[in-house]
Amino acid sequence: MRRWAAEALGKIGDPRAVEPLIPLLKPGNYIETTIIALGEIGDRRAVMPLIEYLNNSTINDSEEEEAAARALGKIGDPRAVKPLTALFNKYTDGRGGHETPVNYTAQDALNAIKERGS
Repeated sequence: MRRWAAEALGKIGDPRAVEPLIPLLKPGNYIETTIIALGEIGDRRAVMPLIEYLNNSTINDSEEEEAAARALGKIGDPRAVKPLTALFNKYTDGRGGHETPVNYTAQDALNAIKERGS
C-alpha cells in the first residue's frame, strides 16, 4: 500500500506530500519509489534527507543511489553537488572511466544543478 501511495503522491506533485514521504527513506520501505516521488515533487525540503540517504555508508543498492541522484538533479539544489560528486567518484573505475548508469545519472544531476545556477 505504501508503495502505491508514494507513487501516487509523486505523480500528483503536491509539496504537502514531502513531509509524509521523508520518513519512508528507511530500510523496510519502498525506498526507490519514495525517492522517485520526492524527485517528482521537486521540493527543496527533500534535499537534506536525500543527501543523508546517499551519505549512509550501508547503502549497497545502485538503483536506489541512481534514483537519488536523479531526484537531486530534478530538485536542482546546490547543496547536492558534494554528495553527487562523491557518488560519481564511488562508481568510477579509478582510471577516470565512467562505466555505470550511476555515473551517468550523477553527472546529469550535476549538470542540471549547474545549469540552474547559471
